[in-house]
Amino acid sequence: MLALRGYDRLEQALHRLQARAPQQAECVRLRYTEDLTTAEVTARLNISEGAVRTNVCKGLKNFKHFMDLPTTGKGDS
Repeated sequence: MLALRGYDRLEQALHRLQARAPQQAECVRLRYTEDLTTAEVTARLNISEGAVRTNVCKGLKNFKHFMDLPTTGKGDS
């Protein structure tokens, strides 16, 4: 993935997410590396906006786990 070149840890986490949850990985990739809106991801993948939001949310949570990042508590930012 060209956008993550030089960021081995990020790239490895995205590959792990792709292997375990491909739709989550694709939603995260389109939303954040392609900078598409939720509506654009919806159109591209032919899934509902709710499904895109759910996949992005779960995908980011899994992505953090794969990078061994600490999780925040509810309401933390």
